[in-house]
Amino acid sequence: MAPDRTPDGRRPQTEANMTQAVSQLDERAGLRRRAPVARHLAFWIRPLLAAALRAWTIRRDERILEAMPDHELKDIGIARSEIPHAVRGGRDCLAGG
Repeated sequence: MAPDRTPDGRRPQTEANMTQAVSQLDERAGLRRRAPVARHLAFWIRPLLAAALRAWTIRRDERILEAMPDHELKDIGIARSEIPHAVRGGRDCLAGG
């Protein structure tokens, strides 16, 4: 019967121990290889999603303002021709330019 430990305190290198050690290394290496890919995708996907959300918000706000009657637009200080500029640039762009 093989001892549990060698005289220096290490476990004896059996085929089962070596197979387990190699599979653990393969799993760790696989996780490390996939992590940069995930970070790379997140680096590109996040701005694309943010841009899509901003475009959707702009279109929604333009539709809301275009549905308003002229006297309501006048009350908030926007002419109908200024709607796209007001939605994209905000009130500061209208006041400054």
